[in-house]
Amino acid sequence: MSASFHVPPSRGAVSVARRHVVALVRDWRLPLAEDTVETLELLASEVITNAVLHTSGCCHVTVAWDGNHVRLEAEDTGAGHPARRVPGPGHASGEGGRGLHLVDALACTWGSRPSTVGKVVWFEVGDRSSADNTRPDIDTRERAESGPVRPARSHRPRSAGGTARSGPPLRIR
Repeated sequence: MSASFHVPPSRGAVSVARRHVVALVRDWRLPLAEDTVETLELLASEVITNAVLHTSGCCHVTVAWDGNHVRLEAEDTGAGHPARRVPGPGHASGEGGRGLHLVDALACTWGSRPSTVGKVVWFEVGDRSSADNTRPDIDTRERAESGPVRPARSHRPRSAGGTARSGPPLRIR
């Protein structure tokens, strides 16, 4: 099950996109705990905000369910891997720079890959309470500066850019 939509390049569009992601998941009646849906909402907001604020064009969002995890992909026109920044005083509000740290801490797995228009930043969430929904092959310890999750086992595929990924990329229409 999957759905895709475009997000206009404006800060106000992020809240609409975030609510749309949650509405999709609720409409699909997925077996997810409420806290998992809330985590999805928070991380969607962070990733989509980064795509909208740090690039010049629209963001294309794809949400998919694989039976165990919800995967969100945000494709934008920016080049290179997303960079985690040191949060805090460098920003007038003191709130900037926390997005990828939150994704890193709360997602089951996440990463980025180049796309034909820029890059795709993706993450997966699922109920950690279910043994079937955990990813034991993902090493959640310290990640490289570019942000991808490091696989704990060598059989895990890697994209051309060296970013760890789980499964094939979603088809972006």
